[in-house]
Amino acid sequence: MEMPVKEDYEADSLQIFTHWKDKAMELTFIQKDQVLTTSLKVAEVFKKRHDNVIRDIRSIIEQTEGLLKNELPPMFTESTYINQQNKQQPMYLMNRDGF
Repeated sequence: MEMPVKEDYEADSLQIFTHWKDKAMELTFIQKDQVLTTSLKVAEVFKKRHDNVIRDIRSIIEQTEGLLKNELPPMFTESTYINQQNKQQPMYLMNRDGF
C-alpha cells in the first residue's frame, strides 16, 4: 500500500477549507459591524427544516436563559420575515456565537 505524501494532505486540507469558506460566505452577512446569519440561512445551507432550526434555537435559549440574559450583543435576536404566502413568520438573527 502506497503512503500518501505531504502534498496530498495539503491539497485535501485546502479543498476542505475552501468548501467551508464558501459555505460561510453563503451563510453570513455583516450588519452594524457584526457577522450575522439567520435561522432561515442555517436551514437552507444545512438542508434542515426551518421549524426544526427555530425549535432548536428556542431550546438553547431556554436551557441557557440565566446565562445569556445580559449578553451584549445577544447571541439570538427574534425577528420575522414574510413567507411566500405573504404571511409573517418567526426567524432568528444569530451572531457568530449563535452559530
